[in-house]
Order: sequence, then C-alpha cells, then structure tokens
Amino acid sequence: LEQTLTAIEVVVVVDGHDDETVEVLKAIEDSRLHIKLLPQNLGPAEARNAGVREARCQWVAFLDHDDEWLPQKLEIQLQLARQSPYRYPIIGCRLLVRYKRGDLVWPKRFPKPNEVMSDYLFCRTQFFGGEGNLQTSTIFTARALLQTVPFRKEAQRHDDLDWVLRAITRNGA
Repeated sequence: LEQTLTAIEVVVVVDGHDDETVEVLKAIEDSRLHIKLLPQNLGPAEARNAGVREARCQWVAFLDHDDEWLPQKLEIQLQLARQSPYRYPIIGCRLLVRYKRGDLVWPKRFPKPNEVMSDYLFCRTQFFGGEGNLQTSTIFTARALLQTVPFRKEAQRHDDLDWVLRAITRNGA
C-alpha cells in the first residue's frame, strides 16, 4: 500500500484460519485492500492461485508475508512490462537479503540475451552456486499468463522456479 504506483489492487490471501491476521487486516482502512480467506491451509502455490483468481487487474505481483518491497518496485516493473515486446512479459528484479553479518543482493546478474533460463537459474558459475535467482516476491507478470499457467502444489519447495520454467514455454511469454 506504500508503493509510488497508487492505482493498485492489493489482494491478501489468508491461507487457513488466522483470526489475528484477519483482525489486523480489517483495521486497515484502504479501499485498495481486499481480503481473501481460504477455509483451510492449502499452501503457498494454492494461495497464490487463489489471489490470481481474486484479482481483477491486468498485472500481478506477489509479496510473500516475510518480504517487503521498496516503494518504486511496482512502478518500475509496470513501466518495463509496458515497454516489453512480449504479450506476457515476466519481469523480475533484484532482492536484498539481510543477514546478521551483512546484506547480499541477488541475483548477481540478470539473464544474458538468448541465455537459456534453466542455465541461468541452475548452472553453477561459482563453487557454492550460480548467479541466477528468481524469487516469488520479485515476479511481476500478466494475470492472463498466471491464469493459463498456475502455480503447481506439487512443486512445494521451488514453486517459483517451477512456474517460470513452465511459463516461459507459452507463446508470447
């Protein structure tokens, strides 16, 4: 709700019974906020799909409960999406990971032109890992793409990576 892009719809999906969260959300007086209550805990993938079904806008971005966006994230990603030659652009961004010993910025680099996405995400370029990263709270894309390619509950641990690898195979993505 503190984004510089103010013409937004915020759908908060409460994944199962959580009275405390619901009460806090109901105390927020902002017409842009919509609460979607799931009757039982269905997990992150199904919660994201429920949010997509509830959304009425053209574009969707995800914000996990333990993450925070910088104020211009949506404004910048929307501008990039509108400039994209693709019908269903998938816009990512860097994220700041805070540790007690210091902060890290991921990814270290963005994909190169024509780089195979699986190579970018999984091929090691260093002893302890690769340079690629795509985390759910960085994703910004067309709702239509998310409706066509939903998150899969079966991909519990890396549902964001599973989603992007399936989504990029769609015509126009």
